[in-house]
Amino acid sequence: SLNQYRKLFNINLITITLNSIYALYQLIILKSDRLGGTSFYMTFGGMLMLLILVNYLFFLESLSRKQYRYSIVYFCCLSLMSIALTFTLTRNTWIGVLLGSAMITLMYTKLRMKIILSLMLICAVLIAINTFPSLRARAESIVKLNDSSNQERIVMWKSGIKHLPDYFLTGIGINNVPRFFDRYCVPLITRCHMHNNFLQIILELGLMGLLAFGALFGCGYYRAHQLIKRRRERGWGILVISACTAFLVAGLFEFNFGDTEVASIILVLLSRVARRLPDESSGVNGNA
Repeated sequence: SLNQYRKLFNINLITITLNSIYALYQLIILKSDRLGGTSFYMTFGGMLMLLILVNYLFFLESLSRKQYRYSIVYFCCLSLMSIALTFTLTRNTWIGVLLGSAMITLMYTKLRMKIILSLMLICAVLIAINTFPSLRARAESIVKLNDSSNQERIVMWKSGIKHLPDYFLTGIGINNVPRFFDRYCVPLITRCHMHNNFLQIILELGLMGLLAFGALFGCGYYRAHQLIKRRRERGWGILVISACTAFLVAGLFEFNFGDTEVASIILVLLSRVARRLPDESSGVNGNA
């Protein structure tokens, strides 16, 4: 039921908030360069990206229902999670969460709230990048082709595209991308994956695998659009569309579908729109 989905995500929000508090301990006390909480910073960033979007929608829902006590709780959790995400220094999740938040704001809220939230978000970003030089440098590196991690990704992608015809139909098999790099003597420091969902999947699983991946999200977008037309479940449809877009855009620069923790969150969201649930009496049902 919808209540079970809400309870599940509320539990997730509690655990990720506690993880964010631990990550801030790493930042303030342990002086860590990149925050990973209890996991790897890329995985932690991917989880935060999706759960921040869930939290953000729940926050807007509580405002629309005038449940201000819940609004304060969601806002506090959202703030802690956002700070933690910022200091993971994972650029793809920054892009994803900004895009997803903008989509939720545009599709869910009324004009006045759109303006207020947009100004708040812009101010928060400007304050962050002007207060912490490391964040500014990291943000600027997104568009710098001479950045070492960007150069490595470009080498990966060029090599993958160049040799893609050799494995176009059947792929090279799951977890065989490191062998691909070795076979073609690709000059890389890190030989793990392609840092791109689409390229990774078509290399590993071939054309059929890529079509299946596209069908999964294509059906998710279609069903979410159908939910948006139903007032009682409109918010869930907006959330799924925004989260899927954030996930796929972030996945242009990282193989986040290969992170079980991250992929499980997006799959649970997709499962919400996979079929019509009998309980339609609760859930996000209005505009903030």
